[in-house]
Amino acid sequence: MVAGRDRRVHTRRELMGWSVSALLAAGLWPGRVFAADRESGAFDFLIINDLHVINNEDGPWLEKIIASMKAREAKPEFCFIAGDLAEDGTAAQYGLVDQAFKQLGIPIYTVPGNHDYTKAQKRADYEAARPKSLNYTFEHKGWQIVALDSTDGTKAKCAILKPTLDYADATLPKLDKGKPTLLVTHFPQGPKVTNRSTNADDLLERFKPLNLCGVFGGHYHAYTATEVRGIPIKTNRCCSFKRMNHDGSKEKGYFLCSAKEGKVSPTFVEVKGA
Repeated sequence: MVAGRDRRVHTRRELMGWSVSALLAAGLWPGRVFAADRESGAFDFLIINDLHVINNEDGPWLEKIIASMKAREAKPEFCFIAGDLAEDGTAAQYGLVDQAFKQLGIPIYTVPGNHDYTKAQKRADYEAARPKSLNYTFEHKGWQIVALDSTDGTKAKCAILKPTLDYADATLPKLDKGKPTLLVTHFPQGPKVTNRSTNADDLLERFKPLNLCGVFGGHYHAYTATEVRGIPIKTNRCCSFKRMNHDGSKEKGYFLCSAKEGKVSPTFVEVKGA
């Protein structure tokens, strides 16, 4: 049962008869209403952002991160790094990240951040280190995860570029509308968040037919929790040895997320010693 726009309670069957515009006017996400009842597996996963690895001085810090992740009682099934793996987009920096995170023994997924470009505006080293890690989707236990490149070179504020939007236009209609779906970008997509993608609304518009259950990003080094029509959108503090949080907070860490019954619950885990 869902609260409707006229304060009555409407069944899902009734809501299915509403137009998209009526659902939006009621503050409802169409894809969530239209989603078929699907069973999806429960699992835990990790999401971390803004490592900004520079050199070997980051090594002990990276080891602390990995030790913390491995010490959790939950057993995460994959780890997502939401951009800015490196500080300067160099092969040596990606080598340090890879050396550390392969110790987790689980799949590692990434999207690029603006620091994953060199000062010459190239990201060849990122693409060599993380093949096929620009725009892609994968499925895990009945969940669909969409990873999108939200960068424009080293710009700290920008629009999502045409190749990414073209990928979304070609790919999203092919996804299962009933399966719970997550979106991961580097730049924030939440309303009024600092350095949000300037065309974030255009991107989110493309997800309306889908059962979007959560959006994660980084770039703005701070915990933010916003939403669009009930869809939770979050950023997290950075997990960098030398970089600081933009909001002045001191904690650094990552999210340990639990996905269950179409909902994602992220818990912040602090890593001390930076």
